[in-house]
Amino acid sequence: MVKVREGNGRLANFDAVGRQLLPYFPGVSSVSLAPGGVIRDVVPLAGNENAIGQDLLNNAATKREASLALRTGALTLAGPFVLVQGETAAIGRLPVFLEDAAGAPSFWGFVNVVIRFPDALESAGLPQLRSNEYAYRLWRVDPETRQELTIASSTTGDLKTPVESLLHVPNGTWTLSVAPVGGWSDRVGLSLDVARGLLLSLLLAYLAKLLVELRLHRRELEALVAERTADVKAREDDLKRAQEIARVGSWVLDLSTTELHWSEVTYRIFGVAPDTPLNYAALLERIHPADREAVDRAWKAALKGARYDIEHRILVGEAIRWVHEQADPEFARDGTPIRCVGTVQDVTERRLAENALRAAEEQFRGLVEQSIAGAYIIQDDRFVYVNPRFAEIFGYASADEIVGLEVMSLVAPQHRDGVADRIRRRIDGNLVTVNYEFTALRKDGATTEVGVHGARATHRGHPAIIGLVQDISEKKRAEERIREYVARLEGAFMRTVEVATTLSEMRDPYTAGHERRVAEIAVAIGNELGFDAQRLEGLRVAGYLHDIGKITVPAEILAKPGKLNAIEYQLIQLHAQAGYDVLKDVGFPWPVAEAALQHHERLDGSGYPNGLKGDAIGLEARILAVADTVEAMASHRPYRPGLGIDKALAEIERGRGSAFDPVVADSCLRLFREKNYRIPD
Repeated sequence: MVKVREGNGRLANFDAVGRQLLPYFPGVSSVSLAPGGVIRDVVPLAGNENAIGQDLLNNAATKREASLALRTGALTLAGPFVLVQGETAAIGRLPVFLEDAAGAPSFWGFVNVVIRFPDALESAGLPQLRSNEYAYRLWRVDPETRQELTIASSTTGDLKTPVESLLHVPNGTWTLSVAPVGGWSDRVGLSLDVARGLLLSLLLAYLAKLLVELRLHRRELEALVAERTADVKAREDDLKRAQEIARVGSWVLDLSTTELHWSEVTYRIFGVAPDTPLNYAALLERIHPADREAVDRAWKAALKGARYDIEHRILVGEAIRWVHEQADPEFARDGTPIRCVGTVQDVTERRLAENALRAAEEQFRGLVEQSIAGAYIIQDDRFVYVNPRFAEIFGYASADEIVGLEVMSLVAPQHRDGVADRIRRRIDGNLVTVNYEFTALRKDGATTEVGVHGARATHRGHPAIIGLVQDISEKKRAEERIREYVARLEGAFMRTVEVATTLSEMRDPYTAGHERRVAEIAVAIGNELGFDAQRLEGLRVAGYLHDIGKITVPAEILAKPGKLNAIEYQLIQLHAQAGYDVLKDVGFPWPVAEAALQHHERLDGSGYPNGLKGDAIGLEARILAVADTVEAMASHRPYRPGLGIDKALAEIERGRGSAFDPVVADSCLRLFREKNYRIPD
């Protein structure tokens, strides 16, 4: 409800928020949003597709208690119900009211929580009664028909003289009835009756204790949810900032209502005022007329299962801009499209640059087609023919000035031996054709870089060399600039990776340097395995970023000096998937995102997050698994001092072939034990 109000009724990332919350609420199987009383979003969607589109205020099975929740403005607990999916459950409905333009509360819709039975009773301990030979029945009285409605029961028959306890829930009272399976008959005397009575009292006391503990647990979870909500809000702000920097917006289209929700960046890209009512038809109006048919065709194909990935123009006032859109539609079980989530990126500058480059290429092509490259014929080490373009390249006014000159007179001293050798070998027949470059001497003494393509031929009955020459000075200068730019970009890229790692480590200063050391160990292992320079660079980047997902883990958990509890350990484990989600769309030329996702997987399937086995784990991830283990055990941690390299290597040796790839493990052990490799400081 808090997230709905924060978004003023819009929650584009409801699926992610819902999946983060469900593990904290045992017994809750799904959460859904019903704007206007009609269910539009469900988490998880799988298995709940049939709930989409259900009108709670007009459905005969849900209308009464949904209307009660709307009328009272309070949480109601309805049930038992037989769900559309065919299961029995109780449903909590919380009406949400948002302020309208006048500041008055206006009904937005419902937040619904489904509690399926008997799953929800596991945490209350009711199934344990059966093992103690007690039967139970949890029931309520329908407020209109006054009939008893069974919520859950361990038996199909009636209970004999049960003991009953009232449980007060929102908008009603539930009754728990308990009786021995064999009844209360006196078979061994009064003392046994007393013992049974005592046992039942203890049982009820235990149930009361469970209820108290559940209430306390709920308060703790509420506090945790508030904390997590703040954390999620902070990450959402970071995501918004990142989208602004990258000029990438997001959007969600409800296909049942055609209602379209845009992020702030999307509004800016399209030049539309925030909160402007939108739908698919309104979007088409903002697309360039020449592109509308292509966009509509791509969209219709996406609704049939195709990937929606298109670049097109949009109209922003009097300006025309280019955008790149991608989207994945979501479908119900029957194949009906439910909604579509997508992104839009402003690619105007790239498009303009591409167009400019294309125009330059066309112009250059035209110049080449209209011009003739320098042509020459050499015989007896002298030029016997050159064309006007050749003369122009070498700074002569006419071709006649060059005919008769020695070839070496146009070659810079440092290249004369090489050029003479190539000419001789071609004349002798050792080389048929040759391509090479050298520094040429112009008539005025200046130098220029030329490229030569020559072949052995016959001129006037004698051996000769015929060829073409091109002035490549500008090409050489461009190549040098490109090398400089590439070097700068590579340096900037690695500095960016290091900055990302540093930002992650700032949240856990105790393990500062961990990613860098893991990267260096991984590169050393990769080098031992014969990786080429390009693959080693990818391995280094993966090492620096393998724990980037820990930005989603609360800092107090990362730096906790003691043992983690179950929930904290689960949160820690989420960092592998979170790292993958952060890196998957970056476009690395290496499997960096996959390595981050899989570096805690183990060869025997005992790792996380997906329990992969063997070759299903990428080689880079298998290398990181070994490097990460060695560094983590050898270094200090908040909860223990470093164990030393010997124990770390012993662990690698112990897990060789089971947890760790044997070839990778052997390479690591050989590095440290035979080649005296040491962990970098």
